[in-house]
Amino acid sequence: VKADSKFIDTLVGLRILSAKECENLKKEKYKEKAIEEEMQFYKGQKVTWWNFYFDSHVCKRNKYEDLNQRAHYLLSTACQENTNVIKLVIAHEPGAGATTVGHHLLWHLRCQYRCCVVEQYSKMTTQSILSLWKYEEDQGKTSPKPVVVLLDNIESSEMTILEFIRELEIAFRKNEKNIGMKCLALICQRHEKLKHDADRENVYYLKQELTDKEIVWFNIKYEELERTGRELGLEDFKPSHLISFMIMRKGFNQAYIKTVSYTHLRAHETSLHLVCRLLLEK
Repeated sequence: VKADSKFIDTLVGLRILSAKECENLKKEKYKEKAIEEEMQFYKGQKVTWWNFYFDSHVCKRNKYEDLNQRAHYLLSTACQENTNVIKLVIAHEPGAGATTVGHHLLWHLRCQYRCCVVEQYSKMTTQSILSLWKYEEDQGKTSPKPVVVLLDNIESSEMTILEFIRELEIAFRKNEKNIGMKCLALICQRHEKLKHDADRENVYYLKQELTDKEIVWFNIKYEELERTGRELGLEDFKPSHLISFMIMRKGFNQAYIKTVSYTHLRAHETSLHLVCRLLLEK
C-alpha cells in the first residue's frame, strides 16, 4: 500500500523506508549518482539507502545471512507468537558495522513488510508505529503483517530502548486483541567489549573482526576505489587515507589502528600539543 504523503507527515520520530525507495533515479544519472554516494560513504558519511540500491557499495557481512534467516522465520511465524513486540538484537562492539548491517536487513525486507528507522524514543513515536502498522488495513478478521523497526543508539531521547519497547508493547496491547507478533524490533546494542562469541536465540554478536571472505571483499573494494579515483582524475583521493575503511580492511588490527591514530594526531597537532607531547615523552 502506497502511503499518502499527508499520512507520512503525521508520523513522529520515524524515517520510513519505502518499497520504491531510490527508484526515481534517471538512467543517465545512474553512474554519476553511484560514484557520488559510494565516495561519500567511504569518506565517512552515514550509510544511506542509496548504498544498498547500488549493491556493490556495502559488504554483505557474514552475520547478515544468519540475521536475515532469523528475521524471516520470526516474521513468517508471527501469528503463532504470544507477544506483540519481538526483539532481534545485534550486540556489537564500537565500529563493527552494526548500523550498516541493520539498515541492510531493513532494505531487503522493505518490499514484504512496512519498515522504518526510529529516530526518537517517545510515547508519540510508539503511537506512530501503531498508526503505520494499521494504515489502510482491514482489521475485521486478521491482524496486518508485522511492521519492522530499526532501533540504533540515539543520544538524546525521552526514554531508553528498553523503556521504548515496553511502551510499544503496551500500545499494541491496548489497540489489538488478536494474538501474534505485531512488530519486529531490530535493535543495535552497543558494548565496549563483547564477552560472548556464540550467538543466542534472537541475539547476534558482531565483533571488531572480519572473516577471511569479508577481508577479500574489502581488498577488492580497495582496488575498485583506487581505479575510480584514477578514472576521475582525483589525485588527492587515496583509499589508504580512508581511515574507517582501512581499519575494516585490516581486520581491526590493533597495531595498525595505533599507527594510524598516532600519524593522524601528529598531522593535526598544534604547537601547544607538540610541546605537551614532547614533555610527556621525556
